[in-house]
Amino acid sequence: MYSYILDIKGVDLPRVDVLTYSFPCQDLSSIGNGAGLGVGTRSGLRWEVKRILEELQVLQKLPKFLLMENVKNILSAAHYEGWNEFATFLETLGYKNTMMNINALEVGIPQSRDRVFCVSELNGKLNIAIERKISNCDIQDFLNINCDEHIVEYKASMPNHTPARIAYIDKSKKLNDMSHCMTITTKADRSPNPGLLWCDSDGKLINNEERDWSVNGNKSPFRFLTPREALMLMGFDSSDYDLLIEAGLSNSQIYFLAGNSIVVPKLEAIFIQILKILK
Repeated sequence: MYSYILDIKGVDLPRVDVLTYSFPCQDLSSIGNGAGLGVGTRSGLRWEVKRILEELQVLQKLPKFLLMENVKNILSAAHYEGWNEFATFLETLGYKNTMMNINALEVGIPQSRDRVFCVSELNGKLNIAIERKISNCDIQDFLNINCDEHIVEYKASMPNHTPARIAYIDKSKKLNDMSHCMTITTKADRSPNPGLLWCDSDGKLINNEERDWSVNGNKSPFRFLTPREALMLMGFDSSDYDLLIEAGLSNSQIYFLAGNSIVVPKLEAIFIQILKILK
């Protein structure tokens, strides 16, 4: 069992058709420090992927496909040169790179979440395209919001009524009248967040047209998306939340996992195309 990429050696890896990889996004994200992809940065761990691929090349075990995922900002003017250096390296190994930016809305999930993928095919000739389908499902229907079964979870997602939490309202999207949420992050109680829901004391949706900040007493007049809802908006099943709770994970840990995850239908769409080529 490897605990860190520095411990992985090409000689220890089996021959595989598909190798997936990524690297920390903090130095690339628009809300990060902008350190970039250089050696010594967290995002610079991509060079360990380079080392592993060079070792696999010597062993004649290069995978048929490579799949990379990261934030959209990797293609920004500030970081494109750094990424292009790595993409050029992949080409020297014989890979044909296909870059694609996929929003979760394009794979049937009511969340505006852009992520960049690079599919690299060894000795490939053509660009790889996925089937995109705009979600026809409203976020409230998608999540079955206002479900009596989940009132305890709704209430747990309501922060205390404090000036700091009220300040979130002006900075956040109001999901009551929206068809989708914004990007799920690793923590709901922060700014930016995927959006807020005006709610009553049970966490069920209300309009609150009068903007009564004290409508719920010592609790805020809004709630965040629950960990169950965050998982569902990443393409997991509602029942997956119950399995994680049974396994002993806390709600904060589950929300963190959701924010760090990849939207499942995005991967499914990519892997379907890879499997077609492999067959």
